[in-house]
Amino acid sequence: MYCLHFEDFDIDVNNLLNDLVVDELGSLEEFGLLSVTEAPRQTLSIPEVGTDTTVIDVGETVEGVTVVNDVAEIHGEGRPVARLEYPQAVAFHTGSGVIMLDKEVWFSEMIVIKRGGSVGELLYDESVNWEDDLEEDSTTHFEFRTEAQVL
Repeated sequence: MYCLHFEDFDIDVNNLLNDLVVDELGSLEEFGLLSVTEAPRQTLSIPEVGTDTTVIDVGETVEGVTVVNDVAEIHGEGRPVARLEYPQAVAFHTGSGVIMLDKEVWFSEMIVIKRGGSVGELLYDESVNWEDDLEEDSTTHFEFRTEAQVL
């Protein structure tokens, strides 16, 4: 979990594993689901982590925020059987570039902090995990895309 402190408010960023239905049969798969919530202004305390906390002072103004969602449509025997939409990253735009909290691969609980010039340059390419494998299952086809929503 990350707690981000801004001038007038705080937010918590979490990435917890949750079961999602992934096909028409009700099969479940664990996905890391990224969430961002407003937090009360207080000192972060997580007993299982201990008292050491890493503090990074960015010292820049956030000029914009982008939420990145991944969308995977699953087709079985030529027809749509499931559509999964899940949050992939949150990007904070500053005067010097982008600071991104990216969960990378869909089944991970880890959040990676990245800094660079653009969202596209920093974003993990999740599409490689949704490629068709005709040798394993010739009846299933995946269509994958990434959608960015500027807030």
